[in-house]
Amino acid sequence: MRVLIVDDEPLARVHMRSLLAGDGDVSEVVECANGLDAVSMIRAHRPDLVLLDVEMPGLDGFGVVRAVGVDAMPAVIFVTAHHRYASAALAVRAVDCVLKPVWGPRLTDAVRRAKAQIARG
Repeated sequence: MRVLIVDDEPLARVHMRSLLAGDGDVSEVVECANGLDAVSMIRAHRPDLVLLDVEMPGLDGFGVVRAVGVDAMPAVIFVTAHHRYASAALAVRAVDCVLKPVWGPRLTDAVRRAKAQIARG
């Protein structure tokens, strides 16, 4: 499984990458720090899963989904410090919305659900 981590906070990207390191199903992890780069990476590299921060300068996480298109988006797990985005995340068919600071077992559970969604097509 190819994973794209999108977060404007470098330490958050490093933390999520380290949490994914033990997952044998993850073959590749790439990162970007803003929404515009995320749109380009999604279109060019077609990741299976995107861990997507909501609040970023410029194009936010929901703007990324709008730019790519809900139907064209890979499986997405929103990662945010604000629980108020949870219902909006589900409205754009996100697999989950994980709160920062990201807790390992919580992310593992969300990724497990994403794998099941990807397997169903």
